[in-house]
Amino acid sequence: MVQEEEKAKLSEITGLDQKQINNWFINQRKRHWKPSRDMRFALMESVGGGGDTAGPTCYGIVGDDIGT
Repeated sequence: MVQEEEKAKLSEITGLDQKQINNWFINQRKRHWKPSRDMRFALMESVGGGGDTAGPTCYGIVGDDIGT
């Protein structure tokens, strides 16, 4: 996690305001966050309605690295 003093220094160096710096870090965390293995299973169960085996439940959305 970047400290506020470091963000202020980045703001000064780049000419971006504090809000832009904060948004950049937020966006980077969102882009690079990958759920843990346990979290993937929990997400798949919630998307699929609790383990219904009648058909596909996730369509490859959770944990799919294709096209990223």
